[in-house]
Amino acid sequence: MLTRIVTAAILIPLVVSAVLYLPAPYFLIGLGGVVLLSLYEWFKLFIRSTKRHTVRFLIGLSGYLMGGVALMGFASAAELYHYQPGSLLFPILTLFWVAIFLWIWIGNPLKSYPAPIIINHSLDSFGLSQFFWLLTGYIVIIGFWLGLMTIRVMPNLGPIYILSLFVFVWLADSGAYFTGKKFGQTKIFPKGSPNKTLAGFVGGYISALLMAIIAFSYFKHPELFNFFEFILLASLLYLFSVYGDLFESVIKRLMGVKDSGQLLPGHGGILDRLDSLYATVPVYALILTYYFV
Repeated sequence: MLTRIVTAAILIPLVVSAVLYLPAPYFLIGLGGVVLLSLYEWFKLFIRSTKRHTVRFLIGLSGYLMGGVALMGFASAAELYHYQPGSLLFPILTLFWVAIFLWIWIGNPLKSYPAPIIINHSLDSFGLSQFFWLLTGYIVIIGFWLGLMTIRVMPNLGPIYILSLFVFVWLADSGAYFTGKKFGQTKIFPKGSPNKTLAGFVGGYISALLMAIIAFSYFKHPELFNFFEFILLASLLYLFSVYGDLFESVIKRLMGVKDSGQLLPGHGGILDRLDSLYATVPVYALILTYYFV
């Protein structure tokens, strides 16, 4: 617990400072570094290979990937900045996360767990299953990046919108963690995420609502939505944050690992820390572009 707190105490001021004070180009470049680390962790979940082959594969793939993503990202950002809405990017990403939710709850990918269900392939036998899962990870992670890029270049309040979402998710995660640890008994999804409980879910939701109430009093846009609509939107964001967390937990169970990495002491890897944001950012960007553009 102490390690977890120390890591958070170091990271939170750095993230807040980067969001509020870095010029947009530098913020987006730094965010691109986080995205590459996320892609690396996702890649390592599904491909078992030597470090040399892994590095070569990533370098070649990243070259194509970053070029295409840069074009799409800046086009998306420019589109919003010049008040030309109409992009289908964020509605599609939102539907993608709805499909993930249906896969988890209806498809029941962990029905045979804890029986061995590890997808363990090397680059020498790279096939359709790896391609599918790698593509899924790219959609999830790049969608997160494009969403933050789009929000960051929104006139005037872009950084505040990003920081508000981060605090919203952090408070929800913390509320769920401590409430579940203290009162949690009824498990929501024991095979996929055994630490998730009904009490934790409610505690996280209450924490998220408190943040939403504060945000509503700060932004004050009665011409766009009333208090009830704002709470509904906050509730939607909270549900997607849970989906993101649950999705990563299911993937780790499928791959037989506890954490996606060890980069963040007490927290695991980048994927472990950002899982909720991967799902909420595209939905949040969709809401902002719908109401404010």
